[in-house]
Amino acid sequence: MNEAASETRLPDPVVAEPAPRRRTCAVAIGAGPGAVIVGRGAPVVVQSMTNTDTADVESTV
Repeated sequence: MNEAASETRLPDPVVAEPAPRRRTCAVAIGAGPGAVIVGRGAPVVVQSMTNTDTADVESTV
């Protein structure tokens, strides 16, 4: 190994941490009883294009 190669070293790794959460306001998407609330601590909403239980792989695929 030559001298230049022996002096080259990678930077120390950086430990990644989650970004701090920001306070948000609740927003209703849609109207009436089918409205979906997003933000302000509401649970995460997932939309799927399937009519089956996604945990049932055989029925879904």
